[in-house]
Amino acid sequence: MSTNHENLRSAPRFDIRLSVELQLDGRAETGTTRNVSMGGVCIEINRQLKEGSFLSFRLFLVEEEIESAEEKPLDLVGTVQWATESERGFAMGIKFGNLTLTQRKALEARLTAVAS
Repeated sequence: MSTNHENLRSAPRFDIRLSVELQLDGRAETGTTRNVSMGGVCIEINRQLKEGSFLSFRLFLVEEEIESAEEKPLDLVGTVQWATESERGFAMGIKFGNLTLTQRKALEARLTAVAS
């Protein structure tokens, strides 16, 4: 009996494009998300990061291809679980670090809005 990898995930993933900004080597690197869940995010940026790398990053709410001026970015941390080449540079799966209650609520609100 084969197991579907998607069924092993503890949180459903939502295909959503958000702007993401990472601080790497003292410089801001921007990219987009492929999908987001309560457990992590898949991002695409122009450079590959090592598996196991710890990151600080921000997610920005995007409405009709424009970052929302009314919504504050969501500041998060996480660890790179995997990385591979993609159409837009490199795709990486990032597992969130421990989310605060405020971060959890903000993330749930954004995912609920997408799922509606």
